[in-house]
Amino acid sequence: MRAGWVLVGLGAWGGGFPATGMAQERLAVGPALEFLASDPAAFGLGPRFRWRLVREVGFAAAASLVRRGGDWAGRGELTLQLRFGSWGGAKTVWYGFGGVAGVTGPLGGGFLVAGAGVETPAGRGSTWWGELGVAGGARVAAGYQVRIGGQKR
Repeated sequence: MRAGWVLVGLGAWGGGFPATGMAQERLAVGPALEFLASDPAAFGLGPRFRWRLVREVGFAAAASLVRRGGDWAGRGELTLQLRFGSWGGAKTVWYGFGGVAGVTGPLGGGFLVAGAGVETPAGRGSTWWGELGVAGGARVAAGYQVRIGGQKR
């Protein structure tokens, strides 16, 4: 339970940074699917929020309902993202991330999270994203997000 409160607190704190040097869009939100090849394996769905602090750096926070070992549990995650940009004029962006995650329920606990992701335009003001990494086991996540506020790049 404490890990969940820490994630909520860090997420609220991360959204309060000043807008100095901000990228064109500041907040994006959308659904996220995740699969964790842990013992036992887990599959979940929930909302994900991304705050861009500056062009290359941002936070992502997700909360999901997961099915793990025959039981339902809640999972929260907070990561810091470092964007590497695109090459050759492509609009696809690669990034690395690291952070913390917490799971409630009988098999709950806290985990470190690390990995790499890719984000590609899906249309006006929206993107598809995918991530591979580790979080108490192999982690695969994907989703769709819509920018809220700011200007189009």
